[in-house]
Amino acid sequence: MGRHSKGCQTCIKRRVKCDEETPVCYQCVSSGFECAGPVKGTIFVDMSEGVRRKSTRPVTKHSNKDHPKTALHNPSPNSEVSSSTSGPAKRMHVLSQGSKLPPLQPSRRDIFQDLYIANFISAQDVTINPWVAELPNLISTSASTRSSEFYGIRAATLALYAKLSHYTDLEIEAAKWYSKGLIAQRRELQLAARTHKASLCHHKAIGAAVMFVHFESVICTVPIGWMQHYAAAIKMFELAGPENCQTGLMHMFFRSVRVAAFTLSLTADEPSVLASEEWCTVPFSQSPSTPFDDLISILLQLPSCLPIRNEMRKNRSSNPTKAEALRRQLDITAKHILNRLDDFWSANKENIDPSYDIRMQTISLSPSPPYHQTELDCQPKQPQSSATQPFAFQSSSNAYFTSMYDIGKVIVLRVLAACSTTTTQSNEYAHAALRHGASMLAAAAYCETQGKGNVSFSMVFPLKTLCLLSPEEGQRVLARSVLLRWGEERGLVGMCKVAAPSYLDRSHG
Repeated sequence: MGRHSKGCQTCIKRRVKCDEETPVCYQCVSSGFECAGPVKGTIFVDMSEGVRRKSTRPVTKHSNKDHPKTALHNPSPNSEVSSSTSGPAKRMHVLSQGSKLPPLQPSRRDIFQDLYIANFISAQDVTINPWVAELPNLISTSASTRSSEFYGIRAATLALYAKLSHYTDLEIEAAKWYSKGLIAQRRELQLAARTHKASLCHHKAIGAAVMFVHFESVICTVPIGWMQHYAAAIKMFELAGPENCQTGLMHMFFRSVRVAAFTLSLTADEPSVLASEEWCTVPFSQSPSTPFDDLISILLQLPSCLPIRNEMRKNRSSNPTKAEALRRQLDITAKHILNRLDDFWSANKENIDPSYDIRMQTISLSPSPPYHQTELDCQPKQPQSSATQPFAFQSSSNAYFTSMYDIGKVIVLRVLAACSTTTTQSNEYAHAALRHGASMLAAAAYCETQGKGNVSFSMVFPLKTLCLLSPEEGQRVLARSVLLRWGEERGLVGMCKVAAPSYLDRSHG
């Protein structure tokens, strides 16, 4: 008698249906169990007369007194009691036999976790987010404590792998890890509040918040989920103080979170605490700032224009005198930031994007390359390869760097257009913003030629901002199309389509 296959032993014990995948089944992987793999091929069961006759023979039960049990070494609380019941000679024999056993093999769960982490790291740019390279060490050191950081790493890495692999069940499993992480984080915060310990500001707590952001970016549970976690991380930095962000993982996380602080401030229409002079200088006392850090320090000043702009708009009809005073203040503030951006770019563009000026001259002749738009078709065509793309960028990191400069210019130019006194002046600012928007689309096109990893996550915000602030509908449509395609192809649907700010909400303009 035979049959074609048999599930793994773990599924049989759990009484669940095994999908019999090799080398390990999906049920075990998704639930975190070890799996020896299913038995494949035809299984023959000997049902001959001799075997059946043996199975009917009476079995003689022996007394425990005649055959005492030998207690094997067991690292459980009862191991000492078990060992004391057997003689010294037997214990030595068991230990000597145990030393001949083969070494323990790595857990299959750890192997798959390594796969998820490796996939996550490959989707990031380590030069922009240096802490990403520390993820293998972080999860190994936090595994024993089951901290919120441990759960956050598991949730975020599994979520991205599930999205890219189109495994809905793995997405559900990632959501379970995320839920456990939130519970662990709440417990840790309550403990820190009761004991008044500084562990609240430890890099592990901040690391958990950052990983929760990445989970929300992939599987968006609520539109403002990423904002809440970043706001929590920024608050933890604020409690820790800039002096504690100068070295190590705290410094690595700080450099990434301050980029998010810029994004968060623009979305919430309020300045960031990290924009102060102290926060822009003290954390870089021991680890000098890079040109990208210097650019972010300038960009962090942009949200300070937003309350002035909003107040000016509010008083235009009810209090024209106050509105005019606010307009002048806004004009001075925005022009100061514009000059800082221009000075920074003049000093650094040769190292970041030496082809920038030539590309911008080309863009001025054709508003939206390399995404071509017609009256009938607003969907962008696939970008050219980097080998044939004119005036290509040096790397994906540099393309992202350039796009962050461009989005800064777009924002400040739109602010200046809002406080312009003449239509001609407003149109000049709008035309300049269009050119920088086209430069961002060129950066996005280049990044698409470099694969699905690298700066995909980082480029989403500049593209979303272009959807909101570009003065031309055609350019907004092109940026939106890139976002939607990246969401589907790069596992970032939640971040591109659901997470705030919505690319359809133009109230931020």
